[in-house]
Order: sequence, then C-alpha cells, then structure tokens
Amino acid sequence: RTRKLNALTSLRFFAASVIVLHHSTGSFGLDPAWNRFIPTGHAVSFFFVLSGFILTYVYRSLDNPRDIMSFYRARIGRVWPLHLCTLFLSILLLWDYLVEPLGGRVLSLFLSAPFAANVFMVHSWIPDRAYFWSFNSVSWSISTEFGFYLFFPFLLWRWSESWRWKLACALAISLTAVALCNYVGFPAGWEGGVGFVGVVAISPTTRLFEFALGMAAALLFLQTDNVPGSKGHRSTAAEAALALLMLAVMIGGQTLTERLEPLIGPAGRLWLDGGGLFAIVFAAFIFVMAREQGALSRALASKGFVLLGEISFSMYLLHQMLIRYYRVRLESAASFPGWAQYLYFWVMVL
Repeated sequence: RTRKLNALTSLRFFAASVIVLHHSTGSFGLDPAWNRFIPTGHAVSFFFVLSGFILTYVYRSLDNPRDIMSFYRARIGRVWPLHLCTLFLSILLLWDYLVEPLGGRVLSLFLSAPFAANVFMVHSWIPDRAYFWSFNSVSWSISTEFGFYLFFPFLLWRWSESWRWKLACALAISLTAVALCNYVGFPAGWEGGVGFVGVVAISPTTRLFEFALGMAAALLFLQTDNVPGSKGHRSTAAEAALALLMLAVMIGGQTLTERLEPLIGPAGRLWLDGGGLFAIVFAAFIFVMAREQGALSRALASKGFVLLGEISFSMYLLHQMLIRYYRVRLESAASFPGWAQYLYFWVMVL
C-alpha cells in the first residue's frame, strides 16, 4: 500500500485550468494575448511528468507478464471509457462541423480512418493534423499517454539501475526528431497534412523524455521518502521558490525560445515551447510537493482541492468541445457580460 499524494492530485486541477484558460481566450471577452504569457504546452508537459512520477510511485515494479497485463487493463480502464464517451459527445455537439461536410453521411464518418484511430487511442501516433486533432482535439494527449503506458513496463524494468541511460535515450530520441525535422525542412503542418508539429509536439516517442523525467523524480522520491526532512519555513520556502521558478519558466520561456530559434530551428523552438528541457523544473516542483512538508503542499492536500484534482481529467476532456459549441451556437446570441458567460461556462464544466 502506498500513501496517497494528495497535493499532487490537487495540482492536476491547476494544470488543467491553465489549458482551459488557453482555449478560452478569444471568447467570453478574454484577450487572446493571454496565450503569450501562459503557454498551454507547458501545462501538458507538467501532466506528462506527473504521470511518469505517479505510475512509478504506485507500481514500483512489474516483474511478470501477469502484472504487466494487469497494469494495462487498469490504465485502459482509467482513460478509455471517458475518452470514448467524449468522442461521441463531440460528434453530437459539433455535428455541423463534423457531419454536414460529409453530406450528413454519418456512416462515412464512423468508417473513416481518423475515427478508427480515435477509438483505439492511437490518433496522436500519426503526425497528421487530420488525425491527432480530429474530433475532441484535446484527446491527443490521452493517446500520447496511452503510448507511455505501453512503454512503461519496459522502462520500469530495473529502473533503479538503468534510469540514466534510459532517460538519456529518451532525450536523444527527442533531439534526433528535432534535428531531422529541421534538416529536411519539414513544414509545420498547422493548417493540415503531415508536419513537424505532429512529430515534435504530439508523438509519444518524442514526448517520452518528459514522462521518463517524472519516473526519475519518483525514483529519487522513493529513495528519500523515509529520510527526515525540514518541515516548516524551509520546506515552505522551497515549495514557493520552485513554484515561482516554474511560473517564470512558463512566462519567460517563449521569449527565450524565440531568441534561440535561429540556432535550434522552428522544430527545436516548438519542442521547447511544449516543455522540452523546461520539464526539469516541473519534475523538481513535483518532487518537493510530493513530500508535503511545506505550507503550500499541505494546503493543497485538503479535501476540496483533492476533489477538484480528481475531476480534472473529465474537465480536461470536456472543456474544449463546450467552448467550440459556445462559439458556434451561443456566442452571437449571448446578451449578458463576458465575465458572467465565462463564470457560467466554468460552472457547467465543473
């Protein structure tokens, strides 16, 4: 049995809220300039690091095929039902956008390759926008997580002895993908088709470094969890310092990557904007918060915050389709102030 890391559960809500804020800009009277200050890619990167940390903390070892199959069943049971539910809900809410261009032929939609890829949660594995951002577009990260789950038993095998070279290999894969995209002059693919967005920012193999970084932080945590730490002001100061550092990375990171772009290329900039090496700060923050020895982590361990963290997965998968429905159906007819519309939206999502 493992003790619950309640502060980390609560942090899921705040990371998800950053992503909701990102997708809300441009509606509800929110200035799109918000996205220049809080890049949503870092919040997704935080989730990937946190996922590697939690899985390593909970499972510790998967030593035989029976344990591995039990792990796969548990993880699919965790993400697939809600993903499938929101996939069909997105079709209902966005019917005009998804079905009417096909002449109303619903069967054609259900027989399409992107729909099949979504059902099996492999749509982020295909570096084409028609796949990884199809239907409920935020679910690309669930597909990427599913890729991490497949890698996890192999990464976890003798992790305490092999974590250095496995983490180095994951980083090498990311850097190689960036270098190849820059070398061949791969298009970005923002408007459609195959591009380096799908390779560098979406693919589970390229994002594996962040997940493995979380696993490495969890190994350090397990090795030091029983070591007495300094509670009180010192721990609180450490939590606050890392929280401010993380915020500084999120706010100032884009300015830094913009200046580095001539050196690292557009693919390298996108990788860093999505997290990249900045994820090291996220891993350090998660490690400190997991110890729950400072005032910040103890406050986040309260029941209210934990509840918000527990529902954040549903909130994440629901929010964007509701925003898109609002923009298409409701925004032009709304007669009350933007702040009231946004408050109502948050109530509905929660």
